[in-house]
Amino acid sequence: FEAELETLAGAQGMVDEALKLFKRVDVLVNNVGGTIWTKPYDQYGEQEIEKEIRRSLFPTLWCCRAVLPFMVKKKKGTIVNVSSMTVPTAPPGFAHYVSTKAAIVGLTRALARELGPEVPLHFSAFHPDYKMSDTPPTPARTLTRARAIAIAAGLHYVYTGNVHDTDGGTTYCPSCQTPLI
Repeated sequence: FEAELETLAGAQGMVDEALKLFKRVDVLVNNVGGTIWTKPYDQYGEQEIEKEIRRSLFPTLWCCRAVLPFMVKKKKGTIVNVSSMTVPTAPPGFAHYVSTKAAIVGLTRALARELGPEVPLHFSAFHPDYKMSDTPPTPARTLTRARAIAIAAGLHYVYTGNVHDTDGGTTYCPSCQTPLI
């Protein structure tokens, strides 16, 4: 099945097809990455900026929108939205890309608040062990800081992954902080 995920109709078609074939959707992973062009922002034309936004943001927006009604109704399911370390670093030539990835962070925050504090949130480190060995992994302190922000915002179940972090890998009771898992 092929779908144009830059449109709500395409994303809805994908979810409908999955439900038809499998009767459920347990996990949605939104991992749209890469940039079409790298150049100073003032050198982009209107159509280039719109194309970058359609490519790097709309699939995540539309896929979340398409799958959420099913997951909310069933009271289960996992959505993984992959952002980028370019959000905090904002490298030159990537303004359009950083903007879309920051929007994904905002969407994820908004959905967590909208769905309630019981919804688990996972932060996973980028860990380049194969082809991108010249690129450093996400520092553990970045995930620890993100986890602390999410907990301070009121989320009860916030985890870190792909790093050694006992606290971030443990499930605590939100009332008494006793380790559960």
